[in-house]
Amino acid sequence: MFKWQETPLVRAAAFLIIGILVADQVEPSWSYTVFLILCIVALIALAKFRIPYRYRWSAGIIATISMFLTGITAVHLHDETYLKNHIGSFVEPKKASNIVGIVSELPDKGNNIKIVVEVQTINDTTAQGHLLLYLKPDEVSNDIHYGDILYFSGFVNLIRSSKNPETFDFQRFMKYKNIRHLAYVKSEDVIKIAEHRGQKLWHFAYDCQNALIGVLSQYLVNNEEFSVSSALILGFRSDIPDDVVQTYVNTGALHVLSVSGLHVGLVSVVIGFFIKKIRTRKKYWRWLDPLLQVLFIWAFSLLTGAAPCVLRAAVMFSFLIVAKASSKEANVYNVLSASILVLLLWNPYFLYDVGFQLSYIGLAGIVYFQPKIYLKGNEYIVKSEWLYNLYTFRFSDFKTKNKWILAVIKFPVAKYLWELTSVSFAATIAVTPLSLFYFHQFPTWFVLSGMIVVPVSAIALYLGIALFIFHPISSFLAKIIGKLLFGTIWLLNNSLFLIDKIPPGAIKHLWISGVTTLLLYLFIIFWIKKINSKEFKWLFYGGSFVLILIAIHHNYAEVNHLQQKEITIYNTGYYTLIDCIEGKKSYTISTKDIPQRTVNFAAYNYRLSKNIKPDDVIALSLEDSLQTETFSYQNTYLEFGNKTLALLSKPPIDTSIRLKTDYLFIRDNPKIDIAKLKNRIDFKTLIFDASNKRYKVEQWKNYCDTNKIPYHDITESYLTIKIR
Repeated sequence: MFKWQETPLVRAAAFLIIGILVADQVEPSWSYTVFLILCIVALIALAKFRIPYRYRWSAGIIATISMFLTGITAVHLHDETYLKNHIGSFVEPKKASNIVGIVSELPDKGNNIKIVVEVQTINDTTAQGHLLLYLKPDEVSNDIHYGDILYFSGFVNLIRSSKNPETFDFQRFMKYKNIRHLAYVKSEDVIKIAEHRGQKLWHFAYDCQNALIGVLSQYLVNNEEFSVSSALILGFRSDIPDDVVQTYVNTGALHVLSVSGLHVGLVSVVIGFFIKKIRTRKKYWRWLDPLLQVLFIWAFSLLTGAAPCVLRAAVMFSFLIVAKASSKEANVYNVLSASILVLLLWNPYFLYDVGFQLSYIGLAGIVYFQPKIYLKGNEYIVKSEWLYNLYTFRFSDFKTKNKWILAVIKFPVAKYLWELTSVSFAATIAVTPLSLFYFHQFPTWFVLSGMIVVPVSAIALYLGIALFIFHPISSFLAKIIGKLLFGTIWLLNNSLFLIDKIPPGAIKHLWISGVTTLLLYLFIIFWIKKINSKEFKWLFYGGSFVLILIAIHHNYAEVNHLQQKEITIYNTGYYTLIDCIEGKKSYTISTKDIPQRTVNFAAYNYRLSKNIKPDDVIALSLEDSLQTETFSYQNTYLEFGNKTLALLSKPPIDTSIRLKTDYLFIRDNPKIDIAKLKNRIDFKTLIFDASNKRYKVEQWKNYCDTNKIPYHDITESYLTIKIR
């Protein structure tokens, strides 16, 4: 039972989170720190002089304000841009900089090698901060490792915000990793000055992960099984086939492909099992037991590469283990909140990590809802004779003297499956609003996949650990374990492939706004209030009020969607992509060879926000033509509502007819002169994209500025034209 009065750390964590959110919107000031110090002094004074009981509320208010101010102060202390010698004070966008820095994370190897560098000097001047270094894969870049000190020369630029609507904002993502700048550098401009200069603990962690990946590669020769096992056991997500990742997403099982709370929990369970076997009645054992569990958990975290998600899970489980050992009546919500406080004080930007949000909200949902769902299900099972017989079935008629076989045949399979189901339901209740907001789909068969994923991934994890133990001891046993691990991963993959094919599959193309997400959580809060108070009025009045607000918000958006009419030109590099949106459909004009992945990245989320599904898109290439009552496109000339747009990719033919258009979209680098072009085409606004040479675009823009001609550069941002 959750009681607000018994959870002071929950309140503290809540106001710390509010402070962190507010800090993102306000400038740093010493006044926050001074006010925080005054609040702390006031709390100490109140504790020392023992204020009367009737004024006890004042201490609570001061403590609340203190946590709020702590959140603001923590962000301003953590944010590197507030440092006096931050790299942003030294770099010039159009001037190359000579930089010395240390590789502070494992390089991310893909089409480009991304390296996070902690800067030490810029142009021989001491500097601080991190930047993202991009290199092409080659012999030099592949030989760069954590802890190497690099000297390189190149242009350093600010990471720019998203250039398309509703897309993944890379600038914001990197901001919450304390990285604001990037540099694209050639390998010949990089010199490795020194090696192994990083933290010894992280060197050990990364070396262990690389060694264990090498062990897996020896026994799992198939790329699909190797890549999944590397992700599941070691948290190394690289080269997993796209169709495999999509299957895990569709079935709600993606979380097993990164070492996180589930994996740390499984390790904690098996460690606890073995420690119980050696438990003694010595007084010191009360603390030695949890200490050993915590040490093994942190050892596992380091061996798997010490990824942030693993370290967060290790902190969370460490608090749970210590709290359980110190007091059987420890409030689990206070324990979880204590771990949140520690993590956010260490790095307040963890709050913006999707994994952090989902893991804590999901665990809170399991803690609160799972016992209630499980008990309620048991009530129905007891009332049904055949369900009760199935629930208690243990193959009791079989006779054997083998204790291992006896343990298996007496295992209550149905009870275990119901426990897993109740956990899946509890976690889903908690994370669904946030999951819909971020991922825009709902895994229909999450219960079925959960029944398979949890036990099979546990077996795979334990087999992987056994393989690492026996690899240097016995090659014979290691081969047997390797084959078992291969079969387990194969079974896991193919089971999820099969589940993904069961109709109706994942419900995709869902869009909910931030407002709707908050309202859904408000509904869950009223539901919890109803469970705690056992008064239906909380769910009836509160829940009904929230549902009415959701309906109003939805209907308002629906009316806007039916009336919407606009032209949106996306930034897709050298390709052209134009959406002509009318109601809930879109006429899309694009270059013929544009990859679907580029289209989805640029336009998918924006279309969903406009309630346009993939089946509602009418696709046209630049060479096609189509005419309806409200839309006309032919010979690269577009008429839509009261707006016209002409696409120009080569100099216009000199004719006596003067073309007239509202927007002239210049693409594919034509040899034209804007002054002469004005005599042949009557346009109001010019549009340029990345398919033109950059120096030409700058010349055209300078001419437009001089002659006061409106223009829009798609390389800087997308363009939306509203249609009346």
